[in-house]
Amino acid sequence: MGRRLPPLRAGGSGRMTALQRLAQHLRPRGLAAQFALLLMGAIAAAQLLALLLFAGEGSDFDRQARMHQDLGRLIALLHAVEQADEDVVTEIIEQSNTGYTRFFLAEEPLDTAGATPLLNLAADLRRATPGNTVLVHSPGVADLRPDQPVLMMISIGINAGPFRGEWLNSLVYPLPHSLAWPRKWGFVIPLLMSAAGCLAVALYFTRQLTRPLARAAETARLAGAGDHSQRLTVSGPAELQDFARAFNAMQAQIAGFEATRRTILAAVGHDIRTPVTSLRLRAEFIEDPELREGMIRSLEEISVITEDLLGSVRRISDQEGLRDTDLTALLQDLCEETGVRFLGGPPLILPLREVAMRRALRNLMVNAMRYARDAEAVMQLGSDITLELRDRGPGLSAEKLALLNRPFEAASGGRQFAGGGTGLGLAICESVLRAHGGTLTLKNREGGGLSAVVRLPLPAPAQASSEGASASG
Repeated sequence: MGRRLPPLRAGGSGRMTALQRLAQHLRPRGLAAQFALLLMGAIAAAQLLALLLFAGEGSDFDRQARMHQDLGRLIALLHAVEQADEDVVTEIIEQSNTGYTRFFLAEEPLDTAGATPLLNLAADLRRATPGNTVLVHSPGVADLRPDQPVLMMISIGINAGPFRGEWLNSLVYPLPHSLAWPRKWGFVIPLLMSAAGCLAVALYFTRQLTRPLARAAETARLAGAGDHSQRLTVSGPAELQDFARAFNAMQAQIAGFEATRRTILAAVGHDIRTPVTSLRLRAEFIEDPELREGMIRSLEEISVITEDLLGSVRRISDQEGLRDTDLTALLQDLCEETGVRFLGGPPLILPLREVAMRRALRNLMVNAMRYARDAEAVMQLGSDITLELRDRGPGLSAEKLALLNRPFEAASGGRQFAGGGTGLGLAICESVLRAHGGTLTLKNREGGGLSAVVRLPLPAPAQASSEGASASG
């Protein structure tokens, strides 16, 4: 039998969940922002790797930097050795030594057994000292002093003066970070500037690529609201051009389907209303009052059901266009008409299909008053427009709430949403709100009753002003 693993602690799982939520909250939503974050991370990782390489002494970069920085001092010391007296040369060499560069004279060059020749640095030094023999090596793992590794070994043959035929040897030791980094900033700063330039260019092209996607999303939202005349401009990369062509073809097909549907609806409405009207006129001549009233009620019920059926499949955009409407005044007027108590809200002008919106909100208010006789409405502004209509009526079961968004389901019992018993009242309300980019949510209230929450998108200028007002408040 294998060993049983201990159960996971709830605290650790909770911490991971919290970290995941924080990561999701901090992660940008836009494609351009996500690509920019990824690109910045990649460039930062590359720069960090380069800085780590620069940070450690002993690389080819450090040897070349030290050679170029100490080249003038080395050449001046060589000329002094070849031209000055013996006593003066000894004093000059002692004064030239530092804690990280050591000079001395010897009859032989430095022992380079096991070392690696640095041909490029040696060639640079030969060009500065023509006629002198130059040897430049890296000791590798063979350190001359165990307590201090050697970065570079330099030997230059002396061609004149009292030390003619001997060698000027130099041991170059790594600098500490406090002294090495000031010498490296001249190389690091251009590297960072080039990375910033690459990032700026990449972000510009990323923005150019994602801009058509933003236009496509806006066009899709308009198409979802019923405007099938919108088309995308065929431009940009091949993939975006293919998407634009496919989207435009889809819009054209939907527009054709919509035209056919309107024609069929007009024909069906005419074919049903005409015989119903004829029967209504004939029913007026029935002498028996009870029979006459019953037939008239049946015909009126057929008319209501027919209008509901046609209204449930007829797009709101087929009937009415958008116009600027004072939503607060509209709510106040409906509340006075239906008897709902209006708790107020900020003044707000929105582009609405006023007749359709009035019908949808009236249906909700009439339903609340029919079952509660005590309903109230309130409007609030935030990231969107929230209109809540609440009452203390009988409420609905969980099963009923789950089925309310389906046509014909609301008529099976409980509340009726102004649909003449067809179960289409709520479906019509939702179709109106969807045409405006909004949503409808129904939920039971604590203590009894029903809450209908309508959410509508806030236009960008209005949203900016509302955020400014909330900030100043």
